[in-house]
Order: sequence, then C-alpha cells, then structure tokens
Amino acid sequence: AEPSAKSGADQAAEEEEEAREIEEAKAELRKLAAAQEAEERAASLAASAGGEAAVRRDAQTHAQKYGKWERYDVDGVVKSMEEREGDQERLRKEVLRLENQRARARERKAAAAASAASDALKAQGNDAFGKARYEEAVGLYTDALGHTPRAAVLYANRALALLKLGAYPEAEEDCDAALAVDGTLVKALL
Repeated sequence: AEPSAKSGADQAAEEEEEAREIEEAKAELRKLAAAQEAEERAASLAASAGGEAAVRRDAQTHAQKYGKWERYDVDGVVKSMEEREGDQERLRKEVLRLENQRARARERKAAAAASAASDALKAQGNDAFGKARYEEAVGLYTDALGHTPRAAVLYANRALALLKLGAYPEAEEDCDAALAVDGTLVKALL
C-alpha cells in the first residue's frame, strides 16, 4: 500500500460526509420546491378569491382598484422568482457535482483494486514462469488480464509462456494484442 493511501476508516468517513452533503443539498432543493408550490397555491387561491370579491367590486371606486395595482411590486416578485430559480439551479448543479465526484472516487477505487489484483497475479505468473510451470503462468496471466485488459505486458508475458508450450498461433495473437495496446512494446515484437 502507498504511504499516502487513506485508511479504510478515513475513506468510510469521507464517503459518509459526501453522502451527507448530497442529502443536505437535495433536502434544500425539496424545501425550495415546496415553498414555490405553496406560493403558487396561494396565488391561485387569491385569484379565485378575486372572483368572489366581484360582488364587492361594485363598492370600490376605479381609483381604489388601480391603487392596489400601483402598490403591487412586480419587479420584486420577478426578482424573487429569479432568485429562487437561481437557487434551485445552483443546488441542482451542486448535487450533480457531488454525485459525479462520488462516482469518480468509486471508479478510482475499483481501478486501484483491479490494478493491485492484476499486479499480484502477474507476480505469481512471473514466479510460475521462472519455475517452468508454463501452463500455470498462462492461467495466472489470463486471470490478471481479467482485471486489467489493457495491460500490454500481460499479453506479452502470456505470449512467451504460450511459446514455451508450443502454442504458436495463440502466442502470435497475444503479441498482436500487446502491440494493439502498446505499439512500442519491444517484448511483443520479439
């Protein structure tokens, strides 16, 4: 393990913190949506109450009706709506950023685990090859390729073990695969 690698407890605490941040942002987003719904319901009720007030409208003068409109702060309402929409968009982006960050961390963790497993199998394959156990080496290199299929060295190593077993067409296929992954791998050219 690397000295800079985090302990399991540190990683678990980090993942828990990320989950908490995501949940907080989602809760705030739900709260904003609920507030918007409440405002829309209130506006709808006020509009329907306006119909009921039609009977009382006759008692209002023309100046009184326009006085209410003059006091209505359209710019304030528009600004409030824009701020709320901006807050919602900011929270959506934050949730997306946090979820993407969490997914990338999981991918990095999985890739590191696959690489470690592949390296261990490669070392075992190298050991088996060194002891002239070529069939075992081929199996170990194949298992390692299951973890890291883009590792040209593993194809080259398996090709050499296949050559030792006399499986020339399979060895050639592995050399071609190694060169397809890394065209500069001299070991696959030999």
